[in-house]
Amino acid sequence: MTELHIITLGGVRVLMNGRDITADLPIKIIALLIYLARHKVPKSREHLAELLWPDRTAKQAYGSLRTAISKSKPFLGDILHTNYHEIGINAWLDANRFEELLQTPNTVGEALSLYEGDFMASFFTGDARDYEDWQLRETEKLTEQFMQATVSYIGVLQGVSRPKEAIVLARHALGMSPLREDLQRALILLYHTAGDRVSALRQYDVYRSLLWEELGLEPDISLQALQKQLERSPLIPTITEYPLPTRLTSFVGRTDPLHHLDRLIKNNALITISATGGAGKTRLAIEMAYRLRDNFRDGVCFVDLSEITHADHVLPTIAKALGLPDDPNPLAQTTIYLQNREMLLICDNFEHVIDASSVIAHWLNHAPQVVFLITSREPLKLYGETVYELQSLSLQESYQLFYERLRAIHADFYRTETVDNQIKAICQRLDGLPLAIELAAIRARTMSLDEIDAGLSLSLDLLKSDLRNMPRRQRTIFATIEWSYSLLTPAQRTLFHRLSVFRGGWTHEATRVLSPDTDELMPLVEKNLVRRLFTGTHRYTMLEPIREYAFYQLEKSGDCADAQNAHAQWLLRFAEESERLLRISTHSTIITHIREEEENIRVALDYLATQPNQLETYARIISALSWIWNFMRVVNLPFHHAQQAIAKAEHLPIHIRASLLVGGGHSADGLGYHDLAEKWQQAGLRLYLEIGDMTNVYYTRFFVTGRMVNSAESIASLSDLRKIALQSQDDYLLSMVNINLGVTLLHVNNIQKSKIILEEGLAVCERNQYDMFIPIYYLNLSNANYANGDLETSFKLLEQSYVMSQNDGNTFNEALSLLELCELCYSIGRMDDLVAYLRQSERLVKDLNMPIVTLKFYFWRGVLASRHGDIPQFYTAYTQIFRNIHLDNTNMSAYIINSLLYLIYFTTKQGNFLMECATLLGGLDAYRDSLNMSYWSFQKKWRDNALEALDHNYTAHYEHGTSLTITNVLQDAEELLDKLLQ
Repeated sequence: MTELHIITLGGVRVLMNGRDITADLPIKIIALLIYLARHKVPKSREHLAELLWPDRTAKQAYGSLRTAISKSKPFLGDILHTNYHEIGINAWLDANRFEELLQTPNTVGEALSLYEGDFMASFFTGDARDYEDWQLRETEKLTEQFMQATVSYIGVLQGVSRPKEAIVLARHALGMSPLREDLQRALILLYHTAGDRVSALRQYDVYRSLLWEELGLEPDISLQALQKQLERSPLIPTITEYPLPTRLTSFVGRTDPLHHLDRLIKNNALITISATGGAGKTRLAIEMAYRLRDNFRDGVCFVDLSEITHADHVLPTIAKALGLPDDPNPLAQTTIYLQNREMLLICDNFEHVIDASSVIAHWLNHAPQVVFLITSREPLKLYGETVYELQSLSLQESYQLFYERLRAIHADFYRTETVDNQIKAICQRLDGLPLAIELAAIRARTMSLDEIDAGLSLSLDLLKSDLRNMPRRQRTIFATIEWSYSLLTPAQRTLFHRLSVFRGGWTHEATRVLSPDTDELMPLVEKNLVRRLFTGTHRYTMLEPIREYAFYQLEKSGDCADAQNAHAQWLLRFAEESERLLRISTHSTIITHIREEEENIRVALDYLATQPNQLETYARIISALSWIWNFMRVVNLPFHHAQQAIAKAEHLPIHIRASLLVGGGHSADGLGYHDLAEKWQQAGLRLYLEIGDMTNVYYTRFFVTGRMVNSAESIASLSDLRKIALQSQDDYLLSMVNINLGVTLLHVNNIQKSKIILEEGLAVCERNQYDMFIPIYYLNLSNANYANGDLETSFKLLEQSYVMSQNDGNTFNEALSLLELCELCYSIGRMDDLVAYLRQSERLVKDLNMPIVTLKFYFWRGVLASRHGDIPQFYTAYTQIFRNIHLDNTNMSAYIINSLLYLIYFTTKQGNFLMECATLLGGLDAYRDSLNMSYWSFQKKWRDNALEALDHNYTAHYEHGTSLTITNVLQDAEELLDKLLQ
């Protein structure tokens, strides 16, 4: 029998038949499971959709719910009980079990043992604000139940003479709520009753300090009287507990590190938490200390090494923390003390006293029951050391940390979509560094979120705190990084500075371009100033706050211009080598490299745009990358830079100027600036002809042909280029030509020849591993099979195109594939699937902001609106269509015909404006004939239905329409749209 267990107290885990499937499920599905299990009754689909996707329309939210459930089916099976209206669940939930056990006196202890922390601790949905409010209310309710039950049960344990269990329980509860006076009082009295006056007085001092720091208050009179009574009572010798640092703030995120460290501590003698400054090593170690202090017979001792300045001071500091008196031989003294103890010894901030690691090595051999947990910005490099590299917070954890700290500052803080976006921008800039996020949140006391974001873009000096109870090294982010910087050698500092010109990471090979001191890279990695990445190619990177600090030091050194010029020269070699490999090598590898260097490309081009004496380097990079950008559909960045370079290109060598003009034409064409693209590429073509570079003449002719409006002329030109490519055995040119030739043949209804050409091109691409073109071929072959009536093959090819585009990150073809799937779904009546595909495409279309995909997206949105009789929504969709129509782009012709024909069909179906529709249909037929294009099957149905409504009474209007230009037809169509709305 399938059993679903959901853990929510102290963190979220979903277990299916004992197997942890948390990582396999979408966040929103986990939230759904918990919500349903907590309520114990089914909930309506509409309510759940609105709760979890509040920023979407009702239809979008409903679809998102359905998609999320579908994606989770392989992991959940039939655990969700769904019908058309409701969703329910049968699951064991620890929060529910906790409340059940509290109802019976005999099971209260079992209930309290279930409560390992706050309800859904560190769980964050991201944008479901109402859900978050529910989660917060449930947390407060369960926490109060736990606290009240704890205080009551402590009395029960005292009554049956079980003081040690009562002390453990009180400490556990205070770990979650240190300001609870009733629990503080209970713990002090428990120590007193147990005869441990020292621990009782220490607990009073801890509470008093905490109360003063947080609220500016003293303990109440009764507690002060108890403290005086304790001071007067006789000292009873006993083993005291080691004091732990007070947890002044809630612990956010890090669920996996906590579990991982727990396992490591159980199985290893020396564990080092290694990370850069400000990454949260100390806070994580403190949290582990509280969680594990009852797991070791002799407790947990926390030693702060941050204030000492020399390795010789480490031993005395540890001895003092252990409660040992001064001794002339502290190593022998502490070794004797530790050798028979079973305890966890935490040494915090070891990096600046790393020479004292021999002390830890000595104890590893002479204190076998002691576990050492070290926090350091670099490993100790001892035999037997297990290094746990603490990663930055995820973006989701970063949001949650910022929200938590913001709530502590502003009790009336309220989340909105605007606030979410502002915090997202701040957290993305801070790269998941907890200290930076904490300092930014502190700024919210006196600054708006917009001001914080703007300030961060100017200087990280914004990230500083005036809180007196923060360590000095953590009061500004610069001071935190400088702590590590001060430990570097001069050669390491120079390399650290120069590496800051990279953005988004770099390869080891790229390091050599900037500095001869490449041997110093690994020490920077070991000190956690540089991070190794193991995704894609082997790369290195810096967290953004660290990179900004390094760049600040680079500017101070006077070496900035030299480093930026070296970076630009490296990028030039990379770009031109990528262009060369594009025609002879596996595309996927080149695309991966280009994507990895996107930030480096952007920053280098921005720099070169300001350097008049480096115009040739600037132009060569733009030209080389334009080939790849063209097929990746990256347009805004190259257009901006191409436009600047072309304006100054008069004195460039002729071949560079030609390449720049053709490259600039790619991005202009992608943005819909077809006249400008034609101007630039025709100018480039003339220059190539002038210098006799026939290879580039043929390629430029191919790009120019893509804007030919007349299908017959386009077919003739492409057929000629195909012969040239076959004769010269230029497979790269052939693979490009065959795409456009196959599509154009399909437009004129030459389906069989279109398939032959497309299949030939696909075979060429597969043989040469031209991966960028393969999903494009799949998409167009899908259209050819669709036109031939083979819907099954068409679906398979489109799905292949979509999956491959998604895997390759080709968002343009991914969006087109989804929109073509909409068309297929419409043709066979699968409207629910059409809605799902259209929703999936929406984000891609908005991000691309390209006329063709935008037009096609709004066409299907308009179709859906018309089916529901929603004229305003139909009007809005068609307004967007008309805004994105470009008559000088032959690739858009089919979409123009589609959109106008459906407008006519929908209007005639309403029985309205039949004269206008007849005129439009005449103009549309004439436009189609001029392009030598044919109507597809569903288009024929629309046209036949329109003609049926228009009968012979409207023949004169139809004939009049045939004399109109397509520009006039579009103007009339916009007027008809306005009439529909009225």
